[in-house]
Amino acid sequence: MLIAFVHNQKALLPEIAAYRHFFEGKGLHTAECLPAEIPDIRPDIEWHFMGTHFSRRFRNNLVIHEYASLSAPPFRKIKDLVKRETSTKPDFRIFMNEYIRNSLSFNDGIPWGYRNMIYIEDGSPPQHVIPPLYDFIYAGTLDKTREPHKWLDCFTEGGSMSKRTVLVLSGRNEDLVRKYRACSNIRFAGPVPPDQVAGYVHQCRFGINYQPDREPFNRQPSAKLLTYAACGLPVVSTDYVWVREFQQQYGGKYFFLKTDLSNFTWENLNRFQFSSPDLSEWGLSTQLKRSGVCEFLASRTGMKGLAIIE
Repeated sequence: MLIAFVHNQKALLPEIAAYRHFFEGKGLHTAECLPAEIPDIRPDIEWHFMGTHFSRRFRNNLVIHEYASLSAPPFRKIKDLVKRETSTKPDFRIFMNEYIRNSLSFNDGIPWGYRNMIYIEDGSPPQHVIPPLYDFIYAGTLDKTREPHKWLDCFTEGGSMSKRTVLVLSGRNEDLVRKYRACSNIRFAGPVPPDQVAGYVHQCRFGINYQPDREPFNRQPSAKLLTYAACGLPVVSTDYVWVREFQQQYGGKYFFLKTDLSNFTWENLNRFQFSSPDLSEWGLSTQLKRSGVCEFLASRTGMKGLAIIE
């Protein structure tokens, strides 16, 4: 039986590698593909990362729609309305959290579950490079809606971090590469496979989790923060709803940036007492179990082993 993880390659989706490893361990074959490639590989189960999905090509396929995030501005509510009204109905939906499900407002009786953000579990202790090769790392999207220039400008001449180095691990953004090419302390790299991200994180001293404090960004889980925390890296973050709720529930102490970044100084960071959160509930097995998707697949495919998560 073949399960295909389908997406348009516009977003970083490190969870796909973890999904594939998990389901292959349960006896399924897996593939990762573009929507146009579905007829060529003819999967039994289509797992779409939405986007939109206008029609079901194969009547007998099981179809899962996963909503990992909401649309980005501008016109984000209109975009989400289009997603809801024009996409075909799946057999099961997965939402990242309650905020995303409530925002999309499906009301058609299709079964659903929550699968929160995960971190990649490799079972190995942090192997930090001493001394670190870089002072900071930013491992995430450089889309202009996330306003990366605001924190990158701190590393330019005259900025509060002009004497410090930063590794920017992301998909290639040629506009930003050109803008900051004169700054030898800013290194752009990537994209890299998800299982290699931790190796880069261990080369750095602090992790930057920069999210604009506006919807939907401030209500959605941060893969960057989880990655840094899983690697034992101190987290420097903007101050917004999700990260405050995460800190209250799972612990950890993070250095929160002021809106104007005026407190983003080397001295302030080195005086701060950082600590890491408890990530025991954020592994893939726990999240899939909570979502109910494995039990659903087991009931529809007859593969009872799918419902057993150690």
